[in-house]
Amino acid sequence: MYLSDFRKEYHQNICKSIIRIRKDKAKEYPNFADSGNNASMKIA
Repeated sequence: MYLSDFRKEYHQNICKSIIRIRKDKAKEYPNFADSGNNASMKIA
């Protein structure tokens, strides 16, 4: 297995286990974004 394969698998695991998408009324955003802050939502 190549390093690039490990990196790809690592990022897929992060997306599956750490990052969650939250829904608030009509908005969807990552769980680490501040839903009351537009800049935070865009950066996340």
